[in-house]
Amino acid sequence: MVPQQDNDYDCGLFVLYFMERFIKDAPPRLIMSDLDMFGKKWFRPAEASRLRDSIKTLLEKHFEDAKNKLDAIDS
Repeated sequence: MVPQQDNDYDCGLFVLYFMERFIKDAPPRLIMSDLDMFGKKWFRPAEASRLRDSIKTLLEKHFEDAKNKLDAIDS
């Protein structure tokens, strides 16, 4: 079993964090014996919950960049 969220609202963050960690940590060719690395202790739930702040910062930057481009076009 993989780590689980401690609340009712971080399920999407856990899916995204799981995918990010899987891409980083999984060997190039996954075999059955490698599956043990993806257990409950693979990462702490708080790590996945912190992804919210990273996503927020990333979105704010993209929105600001888009706004600046529109403002430059309008000028």
